[in-house]
Amino acid sequence: MKKQLSFLAIACAMLLTGNVMAQFNINGGISAMNTKDNVNNSDTTIGYYVGVTNNFELTSHIGIAPGVYFRSLKNDNEYDKLKETYTENSVNVPVLLNLNLNISEQSRAYIFAGPEFNIGISAKQKIVTTGDKPETMSEQNYFDADDIIRLNRFNISGTVGIGLKLDFMNFNIGLSSTLLDRRASKDIEEKGYSAFIGLGLVF
Repeated sequence: MKKQLSFLAIACAMLLTGNVMAQFNINGGISAMNTKDNVNNSDTTIGYYVGVTNNFELTSHIGIAPGVYFRSLKNDNEYDKLKETYTENSVNVPVLLNLNLNISEQSRAYIFAGPEFNIGISAKQKIVTTGDKPETMSEQNYFDADDIIRLNRFNISGTVGIGLKLDFMNFNIGLSSTLLDRRASKDIEEKGYSAFIGLGLVF
């Protein structure tokens, strides 16, 4: 854990460091995650992300981009006059290596890959009735729940994707997969598989 925290500290320091070879980006987009466990349960949540990255150009074709972003995912289900809403919020710290191919003086295509550190803020499930006067039947945060259903607050994901930079705009699409078990229980193993598409402004 100490090594992981040290890595996070280095990534944040790189993000805040400015020099002529760095490009600051504000990013946002759509994200979806499918979770699967070893007892054949599967669920999909969809939402958004927003954050910043700072791409340091190590050479004319290779860079490293630490960043930090907030992600919020949501899923709604209705059954037996009840509505179940699940919302998962997290702060994520990617440190991505990118390989660039210059198309013109103002544009380039690139591929990226690297680790992403996931820190859970909340994973709330709320069940309410669907009548004229909705009542809350239950509400809980899976990060603070009993062992059998509790989610681990910290995880690491592997991320890959492709992107296109056009002048001051940046487009990217990618996939990621959790490398650690999402569940705290020893009896249930769960992994998360995410896809995202985003747009950024380059400064």
